Amino acid sequence: MWWAQRAGDPARSASLFDAIFAAYFQRGEHIGRPEVLAAVAAGCGFDHAQILALLAGEDGDQEVAAIEQASRREGIHAVPTVRIEQLSFSGAQPAASILTMLERATSKHAPKVA
Repeated sequence: MWWAQRAGDPARSASLFDAIFAAYFQRGEHIGRPEVLAAVAAGCGFDHAQILALLAGEDGDQEVAAIEQASRREGIHAVPTVRIEQLSFSGAQPAASILTMLERATSKHAPKVA
């Protein structure tokens, strides 16, 4: 995703995100295997051979590690992490918990009635 986002085509990056998600969660593909990930990316218009070369090399390793460290410093330790202002939750949550968080976040901005 780092490489796709860096390529500067937001629509294709979003398409790749959705395709990776579908490959893993809907079709049970092993997206940790370079050939699987390259095939998914190729389906979104990325060059298959270029993706395989990227995954075999070290290009982007330091940048991705820096992004991961920054995320940890911000309190992101799981996927998904949802943050609304200073409130956040991580991982799958019941709908009632999400609703409570949204209510707390929006109550700060509700107009005061005199």
